Amino acid sequence: MLAFLGSMIGAFLAGIIGGLLAFPIAKYITGNEVVALFFIYPFLLSAIGGSIMALFMLKIIEKAKI
Repeated sequence: MLAFLGSMIGAFLAGIIGGLLAFPIAKYITGNEVVALFFIYPFLLSAIGGSIMALFMLKIIEKAKI
């Protein structure tokens, strides 16, 4: 159970950190800061969406008392 909770936090942080790390690389490759900012939002949205789905799954498991 602890690994499941840790994975939600890890996925959330990975999404944020992944987006922030993709920014300088994308800026270097494209040469445009505005285009590089595009990468932060999909990573963040994916991380938040996955965390919310995991929270719902945790609540379902908690109700079923598995």
